[in-house]
Amino acid sequence: MGVEKDFAGFLGIEIKRFPDDTIKLIQTGSIDRCLEAVELGHDNTNPRLEPAEKDPLGKDENGRPRRERWSYPSVIGMLLTLSSNSRPDISFAVSQCARFNHCPRLCHKIAVKRIARYLEGSRTRQGLILKPESNLSLAMYADADFAGLWTAEDHDDPICVRSCTGCAITLGGVPIT
Repeated sequence: MGVEKDFAGFLGIEIKRFPDDTIKLIQTGSIDRCLEAVELGHDNTNPRLEPAEKDPLGKDENGRPRRERWSYPSVIGMLLTLSSNSRPDISFAVSQCARFNHCPRLCHKIAVKRIARYLEGSRTRQGLILKPESNLSLAMYADADFAGLWTAEDHDDPICVRSCTGCAITLGGVPIT
């Protein structure tokens, strides 16, 4: 096992500092490992920002099974790491796919590959940009989707009536969680 030269090498996060004190965090190596894991070819790269589907991603119990060699839970783990470190823009999409680690179907594979294509198309342009402020004010932002699949699936199914909640806490304008 090699010894990394700095913490950025150990964490897999490239840290770029700019003259205006802005810091950009990029994880191109982690993105590349994820793209390799999902066996994504270099075609159909599309970093579009519009939704993939009008309908929410549900269980799809009667849908076609997924027939790939790659491990769905492993790729979800990679995507969760990316979303929590340098790519908060994929957090919601990844959390929706993560709900189906126990029974991924074809529609879930398609959703994961769409996230992978987005990452490939934006791997060097996007990242977490931090601009620390001189004052150390603490702020919290919260969002929740209260039972978002209530109308889309069987409302007696506990999976469809769970709420999705997220929050961001910043200190001096920089997210700490």
